[in-house]
Amino acid sequence: MKKIKSIGTKITFSMIFIVLVTGFATISAVQITLSKTLTVALKEKGLSVCRNLAASSLEPILVEDRLELRGLLEKHKEGITDLSYAFITDKQDNIITHTFSEGFPLHLLWANKINLGQTNSVRLLDTEEGVIHDFAVPIMVDTQMVGTARVGISQKSMKAAISNITVVFIIIILLIIGVGVLMSFGLTRVIVKPIKRLHHGTEIIGNGDLDHRIEITTGDEIGQLADSFNKMVSDLKQNIGMLEEDEAKYRALFEYSPISLWEEDLSQTKRYMDGLRDKGVKDFRKYFDEHPEEISPCISMAKILDVNESTLKLYEADRKENFLGSLRQIRTEKSHRILIEMVIDLAEGKPAEVECAYRTLTGREITVLVKATIPPGYEKTWSKVFISVLDLTERHRMRQSLELAMEVQQSLLPKADPKVKGVDIAGKSIYCDETGGDYYDYLNLDQDKEDKIGVVVGDVSDHGLPSALLMATARSSLRQRSSLPGSIATIVSDLNRQLVKDVEASGRFMTLFYLTIDPKNRILQWVRAGHDPAIFYDPTTDTFEELRGSGIVLGVDENWEYQANEKSDLVKDQIILLGTDGIWEARNSKGEMFGKEPIYTIISRNANLSAKSILNTIIEALTRFQKNSPAEDDVTMVVIKIRGEEIKGPRTQD
Repeated sequence: MKKIKSIGTKITFSMIFIVLVTGFATISAVQITLSKTLTVALKEKGLSVCRNLAASSLEPILVEDRLELRGLLEKHKEGITDLSYAFITDKQDNIITHTFSEGFPLHLLWANKINLGQTNSVRLLDTEEGVIHDFAVPIMVDTQMVGTARVGISQKSMKAAISNITVVFIIIILLIIGVGVLMSFGLTRVIVKPIKRLHHGTEIIGNGDLDHRIEITTGDEIGQLADSFNKMVSDLKQNIGMLEEDEAKYRALFEYSPISLWEEDLSQTKRYMDGLRDKGVKDFRKYFDEHPEEISPCISMAKILDVNESTLKLYEADRKENFLGSLRQIRTEKSHRILIEMVIDLAEGKPAEVECAYRTLTGREITVLVKATIPPGYEKTWSKVFISVLDLTERHRMRQSLELAMEVQQSLLPKADPKVKGVDIAGKSIYCDETGGDYYDYLNLDQDKEDKIGVVVGDVSDHGLPSALLMATARSSLRQRSSLPGSIATIVSDLNRQLVKDVEASGRFMTLFYLTIDPKNRILQWVRAGHDPAIFYDPTTDTFEELRGSGIVLGVDENWEYQANEKSDLVKDQIILLGTDGIWEARNSKGEMFGKEPIYTIISRNANLSAKSILNTIIEALTRFQKNSPAEDDVTMVVIKIRGEEIKGPRTQD
């Protein structure tokens, strides 16, 4: 069946349909209402006729005047329209007289029998003439029924009246349809003509003539639509000009960007990934692990539309044509596997950024960071994807150098905690970068066979590679100087003079806490060079104190003379903690500082544990406090616990 395309035809048929539906619904409603009204009127009429007949028949029945009764029936039949029959019975239901010319139908006698006490009875009888309303009224003398008057009235007139009204309504509907058709033709000419002009104008504009304007001056909604369309075309022309200008700027930025840029069409790759998803693949990584042979074909589906000059320079190519024809030379099997990760990230809506190795056209291997970006409007097709390639070769080499520097610096720290009679010692350094400026060391001072040991904790300003180099220099100088005779104050003073020359005007400096322990003689000596005081805990009194002392940071004033401090009468289980400010100044995600109170609590509650256990407990507490917050400074700590093998006798009171 051919579809109706003309608006005028659609309006005409719509109007005809509406009129027909409305008209026939109206006819049905009128027929139902009229039928009910006429039925009620017919019933009232029939009862009235039957009652009159019963009243008129009383005296003739009593005197048995059949002739008079016959005359009454004939009179009613002639005066009443649609009276089908009338008859009178006596009290034994015997027929006295009737209006039937061909004999009385006996079945009619019992079709509507009136019972004692009823004033009337009405029945609908289905006959050959149609539906008959049969009315029965008793003929009464006082309370005695002496007979029955019966009247039958047909619905012919009522049906005829309803049919006539229906015909009138149908004629009216047809007239309305005719007028509606004429009006629809006129209306469609008014509407369709400007619409055709609008359609013609859109075809011209669609063919590229953005200077064409649609002239419709009807002043109605169609005219407003034409005005809006003309404005849209004007704006479109302006936007196209802006887009062309932006495209020219983009091409300039693309072509002369210092970063390697690729413009690619990944629409086939997108369809391939969507096909896998339609087949029920949910984990793309698992799929490609199980089907590695599909990685290369999937990557090869990408179509390279353009590359910029920086790309040619990066891959050591002379022309774009040569480069695009030599892509197999720059890719490796390993790069295919890494690039599929980027495609998977794009398919999962994640940032697509991978680091992989490529080869230049001269065979030189480079490490690059590849990042894919889908511009707005291309998310569903991937028909345009921008790929940026950043050369990480030098950065990769620097990272390798940093890793080597970290290994070297880690080798400068003590490989194990020392075993000293009368003392339990544990130390640890945690750097926030690959290298750092924190430092701790154990110095063997047992030159006189007295089991003395030196413990050093230092902190170079800032962190990173420069701080690590200064730390290594300080360590070497301190180890060399501590092997020679002299007090710890002299050793630190000599170290300071050397560092002043090393740092010169760099602005760097170093804090240091140098502690010596003589378990046999129960003596602590220390020099504090601008470093945080050591924490000293006495479990016998459950008290803390700080091992303070005067002294500026190292590397500032070469003439500064440092002074030694001393504490005697050590007893068993006393604990000393040396640390850098990276411990108590560490902050969590809320900006709160760890502080020293948690350290005091841990030492007090775990004083019966080993130095190693106490150190690890503090580190664990610090890690829980920081959670996922990145460390901003190095952390170094040494815990010393007096074991007491060399301590005899009670502790003397100060």
